[in-house]
Parts: sequence; structure tokens; C-alpha cells
Amino acid sequence: AHDCGLTFEKGGTVISDLRRAQTLARLKEIADSSDIQGQLNLSDLMMVKEEICSAEKVSMSTAGKLEVELIFSFLGGKDRGYIEYQDVIRFLHAEMPRVKSINSI
Repeated sequence: AHDCGLTFEKGGTVISDLRRAQTLARLKEIADSSDIQGQLNLSDLMMVKEEICSAEKVSMSTAGKLEVELIFSFLGGKDRGYIEYQDVIRFLHAEMPRVKSINSI
């Protein structure tokens, strides 16, 4: 079970289409308002995760923080300093992203 998951409701054991849609909608707001539209940085992902945790009245776990860092790294964030919103959509729908890390994660 996950608490404050990007795709899981509190205590959920399966992906929630509603939670995933809410997460993606919030990330889209941020990506659309960024200096370079469509891009997200690690702090954007962490902020959304924290917002979810706050709404659920739970603290982000070390594993939850690591999860966000791994997603950012996998989607090429460490290589480029940002990730693309469209790749987050693909990743959260279990599809291959356009950009993946070229270095070790």
C-alpha cells in the first residue's frame, strides 16, 4: 500500500486512474507555467508529492522521496536538469518515455 502516491490513493494497492489524472493535471499546470513550457524539475515533482502528502495528512517517507528522485533520474533529469511533462505522462501510463537516462541511476 502507498501513502501520498503519484498514482495510488492513500492505502491503495492498485493504481487509481483518478489519482494519476490529478497528479498529471497538477504537473501540467506547473509545466505550462515554467520558463520553458513542458519542462519539470525535481523540485516540481517533489512539490506535487508534498501536496499529495499534505492533503492526505501524512509525511513523505524516505521511500517516497526516493521514488520521486528515481523517476526524475530515469526520465533523464540528472542528465539534463529537467524532464518533459509528456514523458511523465508516458511513464505514469507504463509506456516507454521518449527520453531516458543515459547515465547510471
